[in-house]
Amino acid sequence: MSDHPLVSVIIPAYNTAGYIERCLQSVTEQTLRDIEIIVIDDGSTDDTAARVEAHADPRLTLSRKPNGGPSSAKNLGLDRARGEFVLLLDSDDWIEASYLEDMSSAALAGELDIVASDAFYDYPGKPPLPWPSSPPAAKWTSKEVVVRDVLAMRNASWMATRLYRRRLFEEHRLRYDEEIRFSEDRILDLKLFHYACRVGKLDRGYLHYVQRPGSLTNRRDMDFFGDVAAHYRIVDFVTRQGLADDYRDELEYLEYRTVFLSLVRASPDDPRHATEYAKIARHVPHYWRNALAREYMKSLHLKTRWLQAVYRLDYRLGCATRRLLEGMRFWSRAEPTGEAPNHLSVAP
Repeated sequence: MSDHPLVSVIIPAYNTAGYIERCLQSVTEQTLRDIEIIVIDDGSTDDTAARVEAHADPRLTLSRKPNGGPSSAKNLGLDRARGEFVLLLDSDDWIEASYLEDMSSAALAGELDIVASDAFYDYPGKPPLPWPSSPPAAKWTSKEVVVRDVLAMRNASWMATRLYRRRLFEEHRLRYDEEIRFSEDRILDLKLFHYACRVGKLDRGYLHYVQRPGSLTNRRDMDFFGDVAAHYRIVDFVTRQGLADDYRDELEYLEYRTVFLSLVRASPDDPRHATEYAKIARHVPHYWRNALAREYMKSLHLKTRWLQAVYRLDYRLGCATRRLLEGMRFWSRAEPTGEAPNHLSVAP
């Protein structure tokens, strides 16, 4: 294995014994051979580590650490990475065989700091569902446009759909915020795009995003407040860069979607609920005048649109209505749909 591989694949793992073999197989069978594979076992209590050790690939290393959450595991992987580029891949997901070769070739040819791609949702017992995780490549007309799309969540911060030049992490001392358990990717992804010089996209899906019971993403309803905390980290970063006025509409929309809607969907019995709502109460009427928020409201389920209107009218009435809906078990999420085209575009 090269001392300076082209790509470092970082895989944090926690109790994914039933999935990690497929993940590792998809990485070891990449058509690009010049890679290193860094698995960080985050205190698994099943035989995840043993299944990793069973892979006799000299490019693969396994490190074990006490459980500290995915951000701490990814940070350890970043500390140990030596590649020119970095892929951050969850241990229950897997990638198409040409992913690293296609992405690194595009990055080298275009002198790009970040290359993005699309994905598939893999639901049990169903064929993979194509999902365009970011706008088509033709809309990546400048880095500023892309940053605006990341802020407005039109460009989803799925780190495993991006290949990042490692020097971005090192030159700007960027790591995951280990205090944030949910939405930690969005904070780091925004910072990386902000500091990148050139970015681009391949309009093709490579990542298979496996939907499984018990994963952090599928249990995020248990703690909407992760989204709330992440929002304020983002606002702080944008403000410190002197860009709050430039991105005023996007930040207001982000507050609507990640704070207000999180509180609408969360249990009002959580002691944090009233405190967090009080921080945004005077902003709530403005959401209905924000073009991005109004457009997003059209995509919401009718019960969510109705409940958010009740909260807008009166906080206590909204809480009472939410409790009633919870008692009726009248709360669910819809599966996404989408398609993905196929060409590369570069944003200068």
